[in-house]
Amino acid sequence: MCDDNNEGRAFWHELDRTICYNLPRTLFRAEWGIPAGTGLASGKGNLPTSMWLNTDCGLRLYVVKMMKLISKLSLLSGVVLLCSFCLACSESGDDAGTPSMADAGVDMALDAEVSLDQSPAPDVAIEDPVDDQLPTQAAAAASPRRLLDAIPTAWDVLSDGSLVYSDGQQFWMQTADETISLGFAEGDLKSAALVDNEIVLLTTTGLFVAATNQLDASPLIDALGQIQEIMSDQKGGLWLLDEDGVSHWRRGDLRRQTISDSDLSFQDARAAIGRYQNEDVLWLSDGRTLLGVGETQTWHFQWETTLDWITTTTAGLWVATGSELQLVGPEGNITAWSKPVQASSGLGSPNSDNLWLSSGFALYQWDGDALRERPQAPVHSVLRTDTSGALYLGTANGIEKVLGQRFVIIDGLASDDRLTTQRAVTIAPSETDAVDAVKATLNETVELAIDATEGWLIELDPMQVGPGQHRLTIEIQYMDGLALEQTIEFWGPPTWTADIEPISQTYCIGCHGDGGSAHRMVSRDTWVAEITWIIDDIETGRMPYGLPRLSDELIELVRGWQESDFLE
Repeated sequence: MCDDNNEGRAFWHELDRTICYNLPRTLFRAEWGIPAGTGLASGKGNLPTSMWLNTDCGLRLYVVKMMKLISKLSLLSGVVLLCSFCLACSESGDDAGTPSMADAGVDMALDAEVSLDQSPAPDVAIEDPVDDQLPTQAAAAASPRRLLDAIPTAWDVLSDGSLVYSDGQQFWMQTADETISLGFAEGDLKSAALVDNEIVLLTTTGLFVAATNQLDASPLIDALGQIQEIMSDQKGGLWLLDEDGVSHWRRGDLRRQTISDSDLSFQDARAAIGRYQNEDVLWLSDGRTLLGVGETQTWHFQWETTLDWITTTTAGLWVATGSELQLVGPEGNITAWSKPVQASSGLGSPNSDNLWLSSGFALYQWDGDALRERPQAPVHSVLRTDTSGALYLGTANGIEKVLGQRFVIIDGLASDDRLTTQRAVTIAPSETDAVDAVKATLNETVELAIDATEGWLIELDPMQVGPGQHRLTIEIQYMDGLALEQTIEFWGPPTWTADIEPISQTYCIGCHGDGGSAHRMVSRDTWVAEITWIIDDIETGRMPYGLPRLSDELIELVRGWQESDFLE
């Protein structure tokens, strides 16, 4: 059986160990389970008069009488050290005493019932669509950047863009500058969130808070049971979705949102963070039911068809239903468009205008004004986004990032184009005022001259480029250090040997070769002399005789050979 003396010695021993290892204040409080609001570093520099200690005897209330303890243990120097430790851990401002997600004590209101608005009219009456189709704009290559070559067991993205992933039982965080080990825990990663500058991980076995090289189990899992999903709100708090309902954590308070008269299945619900009617809201959808859980009120809507997916942007809540894509504004007005065929899934951020639409193969971006195709994105199966609206793709080769506001549009040359005449190519990067330098390279060796009088312009001469396949690389360097690179594969002018003679041998020699029924036409010189009639005959389909009309690609090849002056 434990006695008070043993407990006192254990307390000071543990305190000394904690200080030596220089663990953060939140870990110390987590380890000793001090109730929320009584922290050792409360921002006022005062010590608590009591604290909870986890000992072999269980959870007991241990009253620390400082003068008696000092006299009994003769640890005056320890008291000075303790006071210095507390003052060093104190922070200025209101956040100094913010409880950690790892605290053992939480102020829990498990029956904080909110009112339920069951009437969807008139504030959510669907308006006539502004346009049947979403307006479109010029395509811009995705220009994805590989963040992680390996394929992790599971991964997620924090609001600041840091990548969190697990490899077996070890968890990692990758920032823009380094990769950090978060520690070890059982189970696979389900989701991650940034809450009051603490990293919270939900795994298949529990809820953990990242500390110095270790993961501490959060006692919230004991209060809530099996947590299905966690999502950061927009004020440093955390929404927790379990099998039976919704809870909200903020600054040491855990509030259970009791919702009655709703047929929504919390276990199967899709979730998104947003704002509605001047409240921060957790949106939940299941089947035809849409639920908006706010701090003081909950809204319940019933759709006529099943909701395929929901997500949010600064514009409001996006709802995909069958053939429609609907936008529910913050005040309740709804605008509807015909859903793009590529929108089998969609993802946004409540702090960004970007709505990403994906089929797994094609990628599109709505920037608040129009829909833009983002070609050259790798085939992907998982989508994540951060606060800035950047998109993260889970691919067969790793994790790749696509920027929402940084891209380059190249006008005048497209992938697989055939260069037969001199062509002006315009380079139009986004956020031009932030561009530091633009560079254009042909075949990775020849740097091309750029006319920067008005924008950025290059001239491509087919005679200088030459026949064959070529690669144009455009590099954009921004003043903040960010760099973009886009490449276009294209073809130089056609030649007789590589392009035109194979057409003659395949489609013409039967009649125009030796022993044929028509005049002989197998040499380059004959083709040059008769090119006008040849082009007219293949365009109208009169030739090749008795065969289907040549493809547009082959006809363009013959026309391009003429335009590029009949290269051999």
